Amino acid sequence: MIQLLILVMLPHSTLSMTEQPLVNFPCLNVTIPQPCNLQVIYPHPIGITTCDGEYRRGGYGSAFDKDPTLKAAVTKQPQRALVVMFDRDASMFHAFYLATVNKSCDVEPIEQNKMFTPPAPPFGTHHYVFFLFDAGNLDNVREQSDMCATVTAFDKRDPIAVTQLRISINDGEGDAAPATSGEPLICPLSPQASTPAQAPAPAPAPQPGSGNSCQTTVGLYVISLLLCLI
Repeated sequence: MIQLLILVMLPHSTLSMTEQPLVNFPCLNVTIPQPCNLQVIYPHPIGITTCDGEYRRGGYGSAFDKDPTLKAAVTKQPQRALVVMFDRDASMFHAFYLATVNKSCDVEPIEQNKMFTPPAPPFGTHHYVFFLFDAGNLDNVREQSDMCATVTAFDKRDPIAVTQLRISINDGEGDAAPATSGEPLICPLSPQASTPAQAPAPAPAPQPGSGNSCQTTVGLYVISLLLCLI
């Protein structure tokens, strides 16, 4: 009984999101980086979502019903990538499909009928985690009964990019105003990201005798005129 009281009295952890792993996935050793290296972009009025941002569905109309676009700040292009969107609180997959990552860091689906279900928490706030895995050359990765079983099915790889959104339904307090849009992602694969800006070339120095010939002619005419008057 005394031990139980001691446990109850212990203070809660105050770890930041950069220090706190996604404890619901013991098969993965990941944290949510700040800023997130996987960016989720929904249509207006949501736009670029913020890292671990919290949103109320009702405040954005049907925008959350649309497929989001993804950008991943990876330093190496995977041959194929697996996109996973998982509801931590309901243990439910919402997205599961193979994709590629282009030189602009855009995640492009390669499946005609990709699996995607919009986030729709029945009550409270649900945590929706987006993972991007390096799937190698696999073309038949299948969703298992849970997240860890799925990851274990293809060699238990850790994700190469991750982010999280917290989405809730309206609870009688009215629609929430759109959150501040996140910052555009800096793509390490883009040539502009690694090529330093070059300073403009200096203007060429004026050459001797390259002045205005018209001014020289007028000057000689004035001197000749003065000599004639003397």
